[in-house]
Order: sequence, then structure tokens, then C-alpha cells
Amino acid sequence: MDTPIGISDSLVFAPLPFDKAISENISQNHPMLKNAWLAAASLPGYIELNKLDSKPSFGVGLDYIMVNERTDAEPAHNGRTSCSCGERSKSL
Repeated sequence: MDTPIGISDSLVFAPLPFDKAISENISQNHPMLKNAWLAAASLPGYIELNKLDSKPSFGVGLDYIMVNERTDAEPAHNGRTSCSCGERSKSL
């Protein structure tokens, strides 16, 4: 039962040739690498957008409505146009 078993290892790793053109082709055309490079290139835009988003925003609006005079009734201010102004700000 205590007899040693001899195993000879005959597997040899095959040398992989390194071709710089293939490496450059992979780095330029691999979809996952393209995705990573594009994501890294878009980071400055996200940082700038984040800076602008933290600033308060303010907007001014004007609504103008032309109203024709009604002939079937006589409401108050019949036929007067309407103008309203407003503001819009982002709440923090």
C-alpha cells in the first residue's frame, strides 16, 4: 500500500509569439476596450454637468393670451387680452 507511484510530467507550455501589430489592433478594435475608453473620455463632461447641476437655476416666463370678445354673454373684462408673468426656480 505504501508503494510510490512515479508520474512523469511531459507537458510543455507552448511559446506565444508577441506581435505588436496584433496588440495594437486588439487595443483599438475590442468592443469592451472601446467602451472603457469612451467612458473615461466622457468623465470630464459628467464632472462639469455635476458642477452646473449644483448651482441654482432661475427662469422667467411670459404667457400672452388673445381673447376675442364674446357675443353670447357679457362677462367682466369681455374681449380683453390676458398677460401673466412668472418665475421658475429649482428648489434645493
